[in-house]
Amino acid sequence: MAVSCKRLLLLAVCIRGAYLAGNLLFSQYIADYDTSASLLSESCAQKWPEAVAAMPQQRPWVVWDSVFSHRIAACGYEYEQFFAFFPGFPGLVGLLRRTGLFAGINGFAVASLVINNCLFLLSVALLAKLSDTFLQDDKLSATAVLVYMLSPASIHHSMAYTEALFTAASWLGLYCLYCRGSSSAAALAFAVSSATRSNGLL
Repeated sequence: MAVSCKRLLLLAVCIRGAYLAGNLLFSQYIADYDTSASLLSESCAQKWPEAVAAMPQQRPWVVWDSVFSHRIAACGYEYEQFFAFFPGFPGLVGLLRRTGLFAGINGFAVASLVINNCLFLLSVALLAKLSDTFLQDDKLSATAVLVYMLSPASIHHSMAYTEALFTAASWLGLYCLYCRGSSSAAALAFAVSSATRSNGLL
């Protein structure tokens, strides 16, 4: 491939760093609209969320839907509304945390950041390969990858959300199918994406 994957990955690392630094900076000076971070708890014995809502915590990386992923990773599917969230991402984070590398209340956030940023880099490499295969145009391929990396929505790929795992697994499936001709590997990758988000079933 004429487009340098190494250069694209280096640029992706710089962009991720800028996104994360910006997120951390803004969280220090701008009050969060969403206060769900105060619901984080590692204790499955506590009644959730009432017992922990009175204990304000600053968790700029774990808000909105990621609060549910955090609780599922720690305690499983305790309540009916938890079933709106598929087990792929919380299961992966929970598995990584069982190694003991990411302990404590901040362990979920740190593990999620490590996993999702690594998956983002993988998705950049996969998109570069897929673009080169299908577009057959170096400039257009590079542009497609740059648009993906610079999209404001890609901030979700650096947070404790499911987008990074879903994207990487879906594109890995396409890569295995169309670039490697391995339908079995593609099926496995698509199974992971389907276990992560409901639209993976499509």
